[in-house]
Formats: sequence, C-alpha cells, structure tokens
Amino acid sequence: MLKQRPYLVEILTAVGLIVAPFILPHLGFAPTTINRILIWGLLGIGFDLLFGYTGLLSFGQSAFFGTGGMFAAYLLTQTSFHNTILAVIFGAIVAGAVGYVVGLIALRRTGIYFAMITVAIAEVFFFVEFNPLAAYTGGENGMPGVPTPNLDLGFTTIDFGSALSVNLGFTTLHIGSNWSMYIFFAFWYFIGLILAFRIVRSPVGL
Repeated sequence: MLKQRPYLVEILTAVGLIVAPFILPHLGFAPTTINRILIWGLLGIGFDLLFGYTGLLSFGQSAFFGTGGMFAAYLLTQTSFHNTILAVIFGAIVAGAVGYVVGLIALRRTGIYFAMITVAIAEVFFFVEFNPLAAYTGGENGMPGVPTPNLDLGFTTIDFGSALSVNLGFTTLHIGSNWSMYIFFAFWYFIGLILAFRIVRSPVGL
C-alpha cells in the first residue's frame, strides 16, 4: 500500500500535526508534553533510519542529538549569534559531522561489536560533557538562558515564544505562546521525516 502511495505517510503526518492542537488538549495533553514527544520522535526517526533500514544497532544516537543541541545552545547563549533558526541548522550540521567521524570508526565492525563501540562512544560523550567541558555545556545544569526561537522574514519577525495571530482573511486565528512553540517543533519534526524518506527512496536508501 505504501509503495502504491509513496507520500501517504507524509500526508497523514502533516494532517496529524495540523489537527493535533485542536484535539489533544481535550484529551489532557499539555503543549509542553506534545513538544517533547516531537523532540524524542525526531530522535526516533534517526534511530529507525539506522536500525530499521540498515540493521545497525546504535546506542550513540543521543550523543549526536545532544551535540547538535549543545552547539546551538552555546551559539545562542555564549556568543553574539542570535539567529535561532540558523543556530539549529548549524547544530544539525555539527551533529552530522560528529556522527560521520564516529561512523568511520564504528563501521569497521558489525553486529554486537558495532553496538558495543557505540555504547563506549556514548559514554565518552557523557563523560566529556559533564567533566572537561562542563564549563561550556553547563554539566548537569545545562545551558540556561537559551532564547525562544524567532524567524526574521525581513518585513516582520515571528517570535515562537509569544502568542501569534494569523489573519486567514475570513477570520483571525489566535495561537497561544505554548502552541506557537508547538508550530516550531512540528515544523522541524516534519522536515526530519521528509529527509528520512528522501534518503530511503534515494539510490543510497535502495
């Protein structure tokens, strides 16, 4: 069925992300809970791409995930860089570069040996974050003061940390500050899903 309708998953996901804010609150879900689901779901997409399609069991996904987040947070809190969208993109690039280097080492082995190498690498990242680099990463306290994301369109700036109002022509849609953050996370989750399927359907994925 999915082969006959190759974009069915993307369409259903897009519809689900759009209607979720109107349904899930009535089921007791808070916006912050849904946002965390999307964050961990993005991590799950990467894990499924590696283990589900290649059979490589990696325990180091969290190391790359955290590296990208820490790099973006460092840019936004410890430097004069204030573009949150570019910070996220740069964080993803750094995470990809680290993952590539780790892959060059780990892929020399397969099976249980590959899995054990990724466990060791994840532990090294954990140790480095909480000890030698604690002054830069914040250690167990993390990095406080990370600004809410915003998008500068030139003629206006969309602040995802505040309430938004969208003029639909026939009515104006008011979005609370918590749900405006959901839009940000849902966008990146959908982009991650698109990229994953793009890889799977490419000659590399086949």
